[in-house]
Amino acid sequence: MRRLTAALAGLAALAATPGAAQDTGLISIQTYSEVTLFAPPPWSSAEHAATASEVVRNQGPTGNGTDYFILEFVPKGQSFEAWIELYALTAETPLEGSARDYRDGMAASYQAACRDSALQPILDEPARQIFLLFCTAYAGDPKVGEIAVMHYRKAGDVLIRNYYHKRGEAYALDAPDALPLSRDETAELIRHVAAMRQTRGE
Repeated sequence: MRRLTAALAGLAALAATPGAAQDTGLISIQTYSEVTLFAPPPWSSAEHAATASEVVRNQGPTGNGTDYFILEFVPKGQSFEAWIELYALTAETPLEGSARDYRDGMAASYQAACRDSALQPILDEPARQIFLLFCTAYAGDPKVGEIAVMHYRKAGDVLIRNYYHKRGEAYALDAPDALPLSRDETAELIRHVAAMRQTRGE
């Protein structure tokens, strides 16, 4: 998985280093032993997240012997089968390894699924990762590309993920003006997912 070209790497500098998150306006949800606070979908406030979105919530065992929780949102009127924007919080336990390990695993899945892809770390710590993933075009749908803004936190054996995906027309990594998100939108979304934190296990 390669890093961004110089033209795109400047996206990372647009977001200030995340400071202490404020509880006001965040959604609170129990995620195993942790209470997770996270920002609402970017198109909504916390108060109206359910009414402004299509929502799916599931929890249960996986084939790998872990338990997995997921809460997904798409804007009202979109579908989970053909979304343009998707926002989610997930939690999985018990898991070994670092948040960096799982970031690298997600990057590898983009590399396999996309004609060209890139990873841009924003915050790189073993237990906490904020990063961008770029998919210039899906291998199975070469007219469509994607950008993802992700925040992973590892608290004990629980991995919490908060992320946003945006689809658009296929693009080239050396043409940042053609990305599904503008530079300002990307910077704002980095700050948005950076608000996610846990009240225990930090």
